[in-house]
Amino acid sequence: MATSKSTKSQKPDLVPKAETPEGKNIPPDFTYASDYQTIYTNFIQSLYTPIDISLILGISGGFRDGKWHVENKARIIMAPKEALIMLGILRDAINAYQKNIGPINTTPPQPKQEEKTEGD
Repeated sequence: MATSKSTKSQKPDLVPKAETPEGKNIPPDFTYASDYQTIYTNFIQSLYTPIDISLILGISGGFRDGKWHVENKARIIMAPKEALIMLGILRDAINAYQKNIGPINTTPPQPKQEEKTEGD
């Protein structure tokens, strides 16, 4: 019977490496595009096709008039391989956040019941 030397799960290295022919790692040279912007989201939806994965980022405006209001702000479209890289980056960021700040509550908010006044 074969036994594993390590019980720790091996995380694949999803971040591409740029190397010179001599094997030296080269860090990316980041610049910001003229139309660069920061977008906040508290509502995300996903879509996919055989060739790409999309995330639709929106802002939840809460419940009004018996409806849940969401304003879609942007759509991010990427190759499936890039989505896996993003998944690893987000996993690492969430693990660091929870280690340093605390657990993240993922229980969805419940709609508030409209208060009734006398005479209703």
